[in-house]
Amino acid sequence: MDLSRRKTVKICSAVLFLSALVFLSLTSERVGAAEAKLPGDYLPAYVSAAENGDAKSQYRLGLRFERGVDGAPDYARAADWYRKAARQGMRRAAFRLGLLYQDGRGIGQDHKLAVRWYRDAAEAGLPEAQFNLGYLYERGLGLKADGVQAAVWYRRAAIQGEVQAYRSLGMLYAIGRLVPRDDAKALFWLSLVKDKDAEGLEAITTLIRTRGGPDAERKAAVLRDDWDAQR
Repeated sequence: MDLSRRKTVKICSAVLFLSALVFLSLTSERVGAAEAKLPGDYLPAYVSAAENGDAKSQYRLGLRFERGVDGAPDYARAADWYRKAARQGMRRAAFRLGLLYQDGRGIGQDHKLAVRWYRDAAEAGLPEAQFNLGYLYERGLGLKADGVQAAVWYRRAAIQGEVQAYRSLGMLYAIGRLVPRDDAKALFWLSLVKDKDAEGLEAITTLIRTRGGPDAERKAAVLRDDWDAQR
C-alpha cells in the first residue's frame, strides 16, 4: 500500500472512531424510568399515615399522583409528597423529586434543584441517584461540568451494579473530554457491560484496543482481575 493510501485509511479510521464515540456518549441516558410496582391500593390508609408524617406513606402517595393511579397524573402533588418524604430522609423520594425537576414535569425544569435532591439520595447510597448525579456533572446541567466528579459518582453507582455507569465510565475515559483519556480504564469499564446491554460497543472496544495497544489491554486485564476479586 502506498503512503498516500495509508494516510487516507488512517484518517478514515480516526473519523469513524471519533464519530462512534460521540454517538455512543450522546445516547447514554440517566436512569429513572424503571421502578418497583406501586404498593397495594390502600389509599385511605396512605392518606391518613402521610398526613401524620409517615415518610413511606408520603412516598407512596407521591407515586400514586405521579403515575395517575386514581386519574390523570398530578406531578405537582406528587412533588409535594415526595418533598415531605425526602425531608425525612426517604432517599427514593428525593430521587423521584430530582427526576421531576430534571424533566420539568409539573413543577418547572430546574437542574439545580435536581442536583440538590439527587445529591441527597446519592449520599444516602442510592445507585440510581449516584448515576444521575454523575450524568449532570458530565453534562454540566445545574452545575459546572466536572469529569472528575462525574467519574466519582458513576463509580459509586457502578460498584453497586448500575450497568449504565459501566458504560458511561468507559465512554468518559475513551473520549477524554473532561478527564484524561485512559484506554485501559475505558476497556475495563466497557468489559463489564453484558451482551444484552452492549449494542454498539463491540466496534468501539475494538478501536480502543487498536489505539491503546497491548499495554492498554494488559492494564485493563489487571483492573478486571482486581474488580472480580472484590465481587
